Amino acid sequence: MDSISKTKLFYFQDMLTLQSKSSFISQFQGEDNRSALILESTIFHPQGGGQPSDIGFISNEESDFKFIVDDVRSKDGVVFHYGCFDSSSGGEPELEKGQEVCLFVDEKRRILNSRLHSAGHLLDTCMQNVGLGNLEPTKGYHFSDGPFVEYKGIIPQNELQSKQKELELEANALISRGGKVLVAVLPYDEASELCGGSLPDYISKSSTPRVVKMGNSPGCPCGGTHVSDIREIKNLKVPFEEKNPESTRNKFKDAQLFFKMEFSSFMHGGVKPWENDSIVAYALLTGFLYQFPYISSRTLAMTLRAINANLINKLLQVTIYKRELPTVAVGQERKYMQLVET
Repeated sequence: MDSISKTKLFYFQDMLTLQSKSSFISQFQGEDNRSALILESTIFHPQGGGQPSDIGFISNEESDFKFIVDDVRSKDGVVFHYGCFDSSSGGEPELEKGQEVCLFVDEKRRILNSRLHSAGHLLDTCMQNVGLGNLEPTKGYHFSDGPFVEYKGIIPQNELQSKQKELELEANALISRGGKVLVAVLPYDEASELCGGSLPDYISKSSTPRVVKMGNSPGCPCGGTHVSDIREIKNLKVPFEEKNPESTRNKFKDAQLFFKMEFSSFMHGGVKPWENDSIVAYALLTGFLYQFPYISSRTLAMTLRAINANLINKLLQVTIYKRELPTVAVGQERKYMQLVET
């Protein structure tokens, strides 16, 4: 691995490009028997910084192969695109180093990830604006199965409800007002100035940090993807959850709007969604996961059987992706689940 150069991260400068070309470097087989492609450059965002990875596929016009990317990770600056070759496109080809490949990032997934990540940054600004700037942000979780930002500090019990209301009003006021989101890789001194005059100690003074700045608010170092304008976040709900006496976690929920986005994606060609059994089944399942976001895959399977899973499967084939996530407040591992029409 030492002989492989670091992967060039094109999304660092341009987060809107979802199709690109790169050069194949090598194929890697992990200890878990997952295959991964290593490329000279990538537009795929790897999982990290509290944000899930992009998904999509990699192909080549000449050899007519298709590599389905279902996970992306980065180690020591090298990006691994994990997945498998689509058997319907001819199976696994013989790829040569330097061979040109085409990259395609799933647009819907990227947009959702970017909105959730930007919502977390906006929440930091709102905390300052409503007088909670004394609470220290300690963790951000920008996955769709219950995103949150965790803060260390104490809010008096008699102020929780009023502060929650203030946060939601402030967040949605800023969203309605809008504002450009600046993302730039800068020399250390310029980055520090854009972030209010200082940067975290873990950032080397010889580095060129990547900074994200939401509207007129101070920037902060970040390697994730974001919206272009604050308006694109669209809506925020901010319930409080007490982790322990010294920590408050804010979950920013956008599940209702996410449900509308998923549902509207089927509304094309003049088809009325309520007249299509597949759409109705998809909506029911999506709504079920919205109501029970922390349900395990085993419980979900049992529930589907109880409501006539055979009928559901006839209406719509559903794949449940499970991934281990970082330990959360309750000290337990959760499963990440996503419904995908196959």
